[in-house]
Amino acid sequence: MSQTPTTKTKVAIGVITKGRPDMLLVLLTSYAALTCPKGFVFEFFIVENDASPQLDDVIADFRIKTKCDVNYTQEGEPGIPFARNAVMQLAHASGAKYLLFADDDERVPTDWAAELIGVMEEHRLDLVGGPLRIEAKTALQTSRQRAVL
Repeated sequence: MSQTPTTKTKVAIGVITKGRPDMLLVLLTSYAALTCPKGFVFEFFIVENDASPQLDDVIADFRIKTKCDVNYTQEGEPGIPFARNAVMQLAHASGAKYLLFADDDERVPTDWAAELIGVMEEHRLDLVGGPLRIEAKTALQTSRQRAVL
């Protein structure tokens, strides 16, 4: 008796980056800890906005930490729109139903992708955004500093 394979819905998770390997490492560490909802599969698309690769070690480490496919490429044309378009083209070519983005200076909670996907599925949305929480690198000393964050 053979089992029919179940098809999982592909979710592309993208990031563009340039010259911030330490910040990117924080984001990729949070990406590696993401909870993937049942019936979905993640594929990562990392586009470095530079003419030559600078992040081979960071990407190699991320590949070890995640069980998902990781695509890493360069976009030599300087500028955020060109790099974002590269991620979108790669995600589209991969057959992904959804594309999620976070900036290379962020970190996401473990339920970030599941929450976004859940809202899009429940309300049949094409686009959804989430809040961005700024973190202080050091303890906040004044009430004004705390208010700004």
